[in-house]
Amino acid sequence: MSTPVITMIAPMIRSVMGVRDSPAEKQAIRRAKVRAFVLAAQGNLRAETLAEIFLKAPPQVRRILQQQKPPFIVKISRTGHVTELPF
Repeated sequence: MSTPVITMIAPMIRSVMGVRDSPAEKQAIRRAKVRAFVLAAQGNLRAETLAEIFLKAPPQVRRILQQQKPPFIVKISRTGHVTELPF
């Protein structure tokens, strides 16, 4: 039985609006074939809070990593809901 291995998840904490509105960032993501997961939370949150938000989403994140070819941008909400963003 083969188990998928995640070789690296680069931390990328960026505002969703910033990525969505920046053609240069979108182009860089496309060229580098990045798998970007962005946290959609307003305000200046502590690192512990950001980690808690990200840790709510493992099943959906795992599914996307297994099924979706890069590049892509995925938004993780404060509740852990995961949504692929068009770009």
